[in-house]
Formats: sequence, structure tokens, C-alpha cells
Amino acid sequence: ASVENTQGEDHYYSSTTTPAHSYAWLLTSIVSSDYQDIDNNGPSPMDNGSYTNFKYIQTHQDFKWRIPFEHMKANFQEAQIHTKLDNKGSYIYGSKEIYYLEKIETRNYVAEFYSSPRKDGLASANEHGGVDTKFLNKLDSIKLFTIGEYNNPGNKIPLKTVYFEYDYSLCNG
Repeated sequence: ASVENTQGEDHYYSSTTTPAHSYAWLLTSIVSSDYQDIDNNGPSPMDNGSYTNFKYIQTHQDFKWRIPFEHMKANFQEAQIHTKLDNKGSYIYGSKEIYYLEKIETRNYVAEFYSSPRKDGLASANEHGGVDTKFLNKLDSIKLFTIGEYNNPGNKIPLKTVYFEYDYSLCNG
């Protein structure tokens, strides 16, 4: 599809480009009402009161997505019933940065998040669709440590570990 479209009854073509913008914000910290930043460097063990810090890891800077995903396909939009020459097709395409939670830290505990590539979270190859080699991630496990154990220079032993299992039986193909 392009401005030079000669297909159909009305030679319709429409394109909208939205400038880059934030659609989500990553929470970096939460502090309690009695929190005081003693050392002026944000929430840290030296401060008074409670805090929770969140740290993220960026896995993709330009993850392309498209609906529908298939190469050179579009969503069908039927127009007038008297002719098939005015039916339309549409698709939505974009790219985004992908971040995942890596660590949550409080005064007493640290939780680490471990992930790996999913089998079903593929990027689009380009605006025309198709498959790229980039994958979204799935959460594999969360390990909870006491702050003392986490800062131990030797082998860190978690207080608790939670493992996640995935079943792709509903996503055949």
C-alpha cells in the first residue's frame, strides 16, 4: 500500500505516524511517610524510614511488533456489499524498548528476578510482518535473600526461591 495505490474502487490509502512517546513508566522507588534521605543519594541503608528500590534491565532497544503478525497480511475490513472493489485492509506496526524487572531491594531483603526467552514472543521482522530472531522473555524464577546474605561475598544462599513453569499447549503453531 502506498500513496500511488491504484487498487480498488476508491484507491484509498491512509497512514498515521505517531511520534515516539512514553506509554509506561518504570517505578524506581517507593518511600514511607517517615522516610528521610540522610545521605542525599536516594533510598539507601543509611536513611531513616522504609523504602523499596526497583532495578530494571533493558533487553531490547528496538523491538518491532505488528498486528497481524504474518508477512504481507492485513486485517480485512468489508465495505459496501454491492462490490468487492472497495474492501480494505489494515495493520498496526511499531517498535518499543523492552525492560524487565531485575531486582527489588528494601532495607532488609533483596529479590532477584531471572528470565529467559519465550517460545511465543517473537518480534516482527519489519513493517511488512514476518518473524525476526528477537524474543520477549518469560519469568523463570525469583530468589529472595536477606540483605546480609545478599551482601555476603561468598556463595549467596536464598531465603526462598520460586520457580515458574510454562505450558505452550494453548499456543500451537
